[in-house]
Amino acid sequence: MPNIPKREKARPWKRKLKSRKPQGGRRHDPDRRYHTKQWQRTRKLVLLRDAVCVLCERLGKVTASTVADHVIPVRMRDREDDRFYDIETIRGLCSSCHARVSGRQAHGKV
Repeated sequence: MPNIPKREKARPWKRKLKSRKPQGGRRHDPDRRYHTKQWQRTRKLVLLRDAVCVLCERLGKVTASTVADHVIPVRMRDREDDRFYDIETIRGLCSSCHARVSGRQAHGKV
């Protein structure tokens, strides 16, 4: 005998969970260039060059770099400025420094 699922009872006091956004909460569309082999090679070169987080190193800490960060964010550049893969404009940061820097840039506190 087939099992027929029962209809859930209406419970107005129970809050429904909102579905997750497809972008993971981002307000802008991610750049497609981050998913290319050229970016993966560039990122690897930057992380090999900056094995220690650049900002932590200034403070005298030793933290491994895990994120390749554009010094000037891509979304804040001119359209004509095509230095996306230029390793001179990218630095290696640890995840906590990257979160702090990205948060300041997003709120205009650069």
